[in-house]
This record gives sequence, structure tokens and C-alpha cells, in this order.
Amino acid sequence: MRNGYEVMHRINVGGPKVTPFNDSLWRTWIPDNDFVKSNEFSSKVVFTGRINYQPGGASREVGPDNVYSSARVIKSVNDEVIDSRLSWEFPVLEGYKYLVRMHFCDIVSVSLFTLYFNVYVNGNLAYENLDLSSITYGRLASPFYADFIVDGGSAGVLTLSVGPSNKSSPHAVDGILNGIEVMKINNSMSSFDGKACVGSILNSWEGHRVGYVFPLEVRREKLRGNAMPQRLASTKGVRGGRRKAPGCRLAPPHRHGGPTGAVSKLCIGQI
Repeated sequence: MRNGYEVMHRINVGGPKVTPFNDSLWRTWIPDNDFVKSNEFSSKVVFTGRINYQPGGASREVGPDNVYSSARVIKSVNDEVIDSRLSWEFPVLEGYKYLVRMHFCDIVSVSLFTLYFNVYVNGNLAYENLDLSSITYGRLASPFYADFIVDGGSAGVLTLSVGPSNKSSPHAVDGILNGIEVMKINNSMSSFDGKACVGSILNSWEGHRVGYVFPLEVRREKLRGNAMPQRLASTKGVRGGRRKAPGCRLAPPHRHGGPTGAVSKLCIGQI
């Protein structure tokens, strides 16, 4: 496995928990309250209009409406663009790289080309003068996402921030973020937890033989007295009666309070 991903955090910024019933891919998005750093210039916003998904852009499979319909923003104060950032912090492990996906949707501007801001990852400028109006071809409330590959580092903390850019204007929003996903990338040993892969562990066991048992069929039939059922449903390798497939055996019937029993067929093999 060269590129495996483990979801560590999936966040609905500024909004409530999104359950699998409200996500086309059955994902869960949790609120950002435990990760956002307090900022007196920030606020939550909720959008009640329609999200404008566009062909070739972010879709509902990328992020559901409930994620793009809420956000946290940072605004100018007293006719001045403030020198402040809105940040989120996430615990990470050293020795791994992370795929960070940040979701944006301009649900606050009243006109195009008024929202410009910078995006920072671990304090480093990752996206300068992000202009959602240009990226979404002149449509408001149209979602966009950006991916970044980040080293876990020795600090054990991943910091994401948005803040004003040199194009930000007074009386306007100077930064917005709608959603965050943080996914751990497997290391050079194809592992998500440690420096040994599963294959090397199995090969180190004496004999390299591991047994496994799994059920192939469970069927209930009415029994007369203590008699065995005369037939089993036909399955691959089993054609009526008590003929069994190679490597399989039939378990004896189990009585469950009266004339109803169960016949289980187990297959035992080795790898």
C-alpha cells in the first residue's frame, strides 16, 4: 500500500455536528469548538440559501451542504484591516505526513471580488491572496477546497490559520473557513501505527501459517424428534444431503428450545 489515508479529524467549522444521514458518503463532521483558538475578531455565520455546486468543482461528495452553509469569519474593525489570524490546532504524531483539506465557500460577501485573505499551515504562508470569486468563476456561495501535505513535526500540533492579506479591504470579511479534514498518510512501512508492516509481522511467525474460521451458511429447519434435517440448501460445493465442500465440515445441529434447530456450516482453512 503506497498511499493509504486514515481520517484523524473531520470538522464542520462554525456549525453543528453533521451526521451520516446528512452526508451522501455517510461521514460524520464534528463542531470545531475543541480546536479553534479564541479570537475576539471572529464570529460564526450561517447561510440559509442554496449552495452553488459547479461541474468540475467541489461536489456534495467532497463536502455536504451543511458544511458549506456554516463558517467562521474574521472581520475588519473600526474601518481598519486588523493584523490578526483565526487559527485551529490539532494533535498529530511525529514521523507521519498528513493530508490537510480545507473547505471554503463565500457565503458572507454581498458582491463579488471583495473577499481576499491568506491561508497559513503551521505558521507558514500556504496560499496568498485567496480570491474565491475568481476561483469559482464569479459565483458566490460556490464551494472550493485546497489540499496540503504537511509533516507531523516534533511539536505534535498542526496549526491552520486564515487572516487578512494585502488586498483585504475595510468594511469586509478578511478571512473565512467552512470545513477541515486531517488525514494521516501511511509511513514508509505502509503502517499507520509503528515502524513494522503487517506483512513483516506475519512472516516472522514460525511456520507462516495462520488459521481462520468463518461461517458459510446458517439455516434453521424444523426437526422431528431428534432427527437430523435431510437436506441443506444447495451452495457452491454443497449439492444437497450432507455432502461437504473440500476443506469444510458440517457442525452438528443445535437445539433451541423445542423442535427448531440450527445447522451451521463452517469452513476451516489456512493462509
